[in-house]
Amino acid sequence: MTDGAGNPQIVTMRLELRNITKAYPAVIANDDVSLEVLPGEIHAVLGENGAGKSTLMKVIYGVTKADAGKILWNGKAVNIPNPAQARRLGIGMVFQHFSLFETLTVAENIALAVEEEFDLDALSTRIRDATDCLWIRDDWFTLSRSANASASKSCAVCYRNRSCSSWMSPLRS
Repeated sequence: MTDGAGNPQIVTMRLELRNITKAYPAVIANDDVSLEVLPGEIHAVLGENGAGKSTLMKVIYGVTKADAGKILWNGKAVNIPNPAQARRLGIGMVFQHFSLFETLTVAENIALAVEEEFDLDALSTRIRDATDCLWIRDDWFTLSRSANASASKSCAVCYRNRSCSSWMSPLRS
C-alpha cells in the first residue's frame, strides 16, 4: 500500500489466521488454513457444503477452538476462548441461521450483546442512526418475530457495524 504521494506504507493486518486446523472424529474441517484481512477489507468465504467455512468462522468468533494454528488481531496473537472475548476485540458474527429471541424487540435483541450499562432509548436512537447509512428503515421496537427480514438481519449485523460511526460509545444515560 502507498499513501497519496506514492510512498510505501506499512499496514498491520486487522485479522490474520495462520495455519488453522480443526478436525472432528470423522472429518478434517480446516486443514492448515491461512488468511489475511487488512483494515476495511471485506472478504467472502466460499465453498461447497462441508468445506469448513462455518467451522473457520466459529474459530474466529470463539465458538470453536482450533486444534492448531494462530489468530492475530491487529498484529498481536490473541486467544479467543468465547464469543464475549471476540466481541471485546471487535469481532462479530452473523450465523447462517441467526437466532433472535422472538419475544424481545429488535433493539432488545441487539442490547443482549452490549456489556456495559445503557439506556434502551439511547441505544435505539444510535441503532437507527447507524443503520441509516445501510438504508434500513425499521422500527427497532417491533417484536423480532414480527420484524421483516431486513430488520432481523440488521439486528444480527449492526452491533458490529463500525463503518457508519462509533455509535456504541457512549451508551450510558
